[in-house]
Amino acid sequence: MNEKTYMLTFSFNGTRYAGWQNQPDQTTVQSVMEFALRNLLKDQTVFLSGCSRTDAGVHAVGMTASFRTEQKLCCDTIRQELNKRLPHDIRIDSVQEMPPRFLATETCGKAYVYVINTGAENLFLSKCCWSWTEEKLDLDAVRCALNTLEGEHIFRSFTGRKDATSLKPRTVWKAELHSFGPLHCFYFSGSGFLHKMIRRVVGCLHAVATGEMSVETFRNAVADPETILPDFVAPPRGLYLQKVFYSAEEAMADTLDCPPCFK
Repeated sequence: MNEKTYMLTFSFNGTRYAGWQNQPDQTTVQSVMEFALRNLLKDQTVFLSGCSRTDAGVHAVGMTASFRTEQKLCCDTIRQELNKRLPHDIRIDSVQEMPPRFLATETCGKAYVYVINTGAENLFLSKCCWSWTEEKLDLDAVRCALNTLEGEHIFRSFTGRKDATSLKPRTVWKAELHSFGPLHCFYFSGSGFLHKMIRRVVGCLHAVATGEMSVETFRNAVADPETILPDFVAPPRGLYLQKVFYSAEEAMADTLDCPPCFK
C-alpha cells in the first residue's frame, strides 16, 4: 500500500510545554501530539515532522507538521478525532493531504508576532503578552529602530549562540508595529530567524522605548554583527509563531489583522 502524506495546521498555548521539539523527560507539544496521533492510528511508528522549533512557553497560531501513513483517512476525521484526544491548549485547525514527498520542514519563511500590553494589567492576558508598565514609552523611537531590521543582514548581535549559523545572512521581509488599543503587536516575517532572535530584538526595543538604549545603538547592532549588546531578552509568553510560508507569494501577501491571542 502506498503511503499518504498529511499536513496538520494547529495552534497551541505554550505555557505548559517545554517547546515544540521532543526532549528527554520533558512534556513538549510534539510528544503530546504524537501520543494522540499514534493512539488514533494504532501505529506506534508514526512521527510528526514540525516546521520549526519553539522555546519553552512560546505559543503558536499557525504552526504546521506533517506525517506519513499507509492508512487512507478523511482529513476532517483526522482533525476531529485528534482534537478529541488532545488537551485544551492544543488545537488542530485543519488537515490536508499533501504530495507524497512533502515535508513540513521545507519552508521558505515564517512570521512571528510578539504582543505587548501598555494598558492596565489584565488577569486573562497575563500569560499571553508582556506588559510594559512604564508611564513614559517612546513608541515613535521604537518604530524608527524597527525599520532598520528589514532587508538582508547578519543578525549575530541578536542571538546568544555565536556559532557559524549566526554568521549566515537572513532576510527580514517585514518588521512592523500594529496597534490594537492598548495591545501592540510586533510583526516579523522573514526567510529565517536565529535562536531567540525575536525575543532579543523585542527586549532591545523595550530598552529603546524606555530610553535605556538609543535608536543609534540599535541600528549599529543591525549594521555591525560584532556589536555586543546588553542581554535584553523578552519573556517567552508574548511570542507567537504566527504563520509558516511555503511560497514567496504567500509570504508577501500575509498581513496582521488582529492580535494572535484573539484569533
